[in-house]
Amino acid sequence: MNGFLLHRNGDVDKIVVHSIKKETIDSLVQSLMEAREYEISFFNIKMIPLTLLLALEKTKTKNIRIETNEKRLATYLRQMGFDSLRYLEKKTPFSSYNRSFPKAIAIGGSAGSLEKITKLLQTLPEAETSIFVIAHQKKESQNLIAPILRRYTKHYDVQTAHDAQKILPGTIYVAPVDKQMEIHGEYIFLNDKEERNFAKPSISVTFESLAKEYEEEFVAILLCGYGQDGSDALETVKELGGTVIVQQPFECMATPMLTHAIETKRFDYIFPLEDIAAYLQERLWHPSLTKEELEEFLEKINDVYGYDFRNYDVKHIRRRIELFYKKYEFGSFTALQYRVLQNRAFFEMMFLEFSINVSTFFRQPAAFAKLKEILAKSLKEKGVIKIWSAGCSTAEEPYSLAILLEEMGLLDRCIIYATDMNDTALQQAKNAAYPKERFEDFYINYKAAGGKRSFASYFDIYEDFIVVKKRLREKVLFFKHNLVADGVLNEFQLIFCRNVIIYFDTELTNRVLRLFHDSLETGGILVLGESETNRETDFVALDEKNRIFQKVVKDGNNRQNIDSR
Repeated sequence: MNGFLLHRNGDVDKIVVHSIKKETIDSLVQSLMEAREYEISFFNIKMIPLTLLLALEKTKTKNIRIETNEKRLATYLRQMGFDSLRYLEKKTPFSSYNRSFPKAIAIGGSAGSLEKITKLLQTLPEAETSIFVIAHQKKESQNLIAPILRRYTKHYDVQTAHDAQKILPGTIYVAPVDKQMEIHGEYIFLNDKEERNFAKPSISVTFESLAKEYEEEFVAILLCGYGQDGSDALETVKELGGTVIVQQPFECMATPMLTHAIETKRFDYIFPLEDIAAYLQERLWHPSLTKEELEEFLEKINDVYGYDFRNYDVKHIRRRIELFYKKYEFGSFTALQYRVLQNRAFFEMMFLEFSINVSTFFRQPAAFAKLKEILAKSLKEKGVIKIWSAGCSTAEEPYSLAILLEEMGLLDRCIIYATDMNDTALQQAKNAAYPKERFEDFYINYKAAGGKRSFASYFDIYEDFIVVKKRLREKVLFFKHNLVADGVLNEFQLIFCRNVIIYFDTELTNRVLRLFHDSLETGGILVLGESETNRETDFVALDEKNRIFQKVVKDGNNRQNIDSR
């Protein structure tokens, strides 16, 4: 069937939903109602409509199992009380490598390894990681390795480790001669325990202690050397989730340490030194983009997809890209750019990171209380009242406006246009469903804003969530609209846009304020967020504290408040 597949296995109906189509929603809901027991899988579905949510709610008493591979939908359904939901992590095959950021790296070697260690350190990028070097050396060498390594790194402090030393990121610790080096908690401990594998310091001793401390955030690297030190610790490293890299033996004169390690089969990669360096560069790369890199990337996004983020606040947009990079473990910024620009699905994943959807009912109650006073004067003589909630996110604010206007006796004359550029947020907004556990916070804000009625009367109450009443939902019309790229929607009496332009730079903020000015009738009201500044000169402040402004009448060089004439 179009949009979903139904397979019956005994008493269990297995339903796979791969697209949400209006024409098949009724059939899907009917299938859920008729099933005694069912498993439903949502694949690549970011949000479900209210009708389907309510159908799932009605069948909670049945033996049901839900799974999805979309994190936002998984989070949403769990908020709605579907605790048995199974989230299927999406595979992101950017590379076969483990790309999580390593907090600890240990490099172990013996004969011929010092040269290799210096070459690796020369290539390492600056990073908040700790590096441990365990090199077999003669007692008479008097700990000369640390001074040598300092010549080959400009990003890291190099120290010969000492007992009870606190571990710091961005530091290289060299195991001293004739001591075993172990790591416990945030400290290095040196001891006089006997040799292991005929070695002190022993690579195996340090590898094992680091694996127990850092688990999957640990990378162990074995370089050239004689003997088999390190090999007997690899099983522990792997069992605890760490990564093991063995140097390609053909690069070394002394190979026994490497061949013994390979024989254990407890390793992830056998790399030549050049590839070890490349691997570490990618694992340690931190997406701290230059201004030029960021500008070029945003330019390409605008060219390819028509979304213009070029005038967003640089710190905000860089932070969101860095979060996206860490979340999906790209190997480099080049890899991130390629994936995003070549594959719209990856762009949409990143786009969701750009959008911050944090809202609540009657947020900043004092602003709603003051707005109610102002609207009582400015809207009382109006016929049809048109309101724009711009950047509405998941719609708590437009529904708050609907409640406020109903209590003022104005809702029947009102049309509320709610817009956002995020499709998924708009789908969730249309549902008007919110976790029941948040109701008390909503109620407190409502009372603080001057609400006089039973707040619960504005909602249908279910076991784990609440839904805004249909009479209120019908007064809010949702549209996709991009404040950066799209134009005037209509002529409004009120525009409500809070905590959106805070993410724009000065140029874009002025452009959006001009859009609001052009979209308001003379005397119309603009409400901004508490941290947002109105630089548009054709507005006057009605309440500076609560960021409520009015479009003024222009008469020559004079401006005046329409209500003060």
